[in-house]
Amino acid sequence: MNKKRDEQFKGYAKLLFSGLYDQFNNLHYQEDDGEEKEAEKTKQGILDTIAEGAYDFAAHIRGHIYTQEVKQSSYAIPDMTEWPEEQQP
Repeated sequence: MNKKRDEQFKGYAKLLFSGLYDQFNNLHYQEDDGEEKEAEKTKQGILDTIAEGAYDFAAHIRGHIYTQEVKQSSYAIPDMTEWPEEQQP
């Protein structure tokens, strides 16, 4: 295991997890209860949350790469620990 890889963006992982946890929990109950239409809406919501998180994370990284003078390594990019104010999921 690569310790740096496991730890570098843990804050982002926590943000994404918190946005997905309730949705996956709801999906489980909806599927168990046979609520197919609601389950499909929840699945789309999960995909949207992941896509939005990836977009925000890419913007976060891009902003730090362009502002760094020399270091453009992922190791020099700070963790993302909160969503951008204008687009919180």
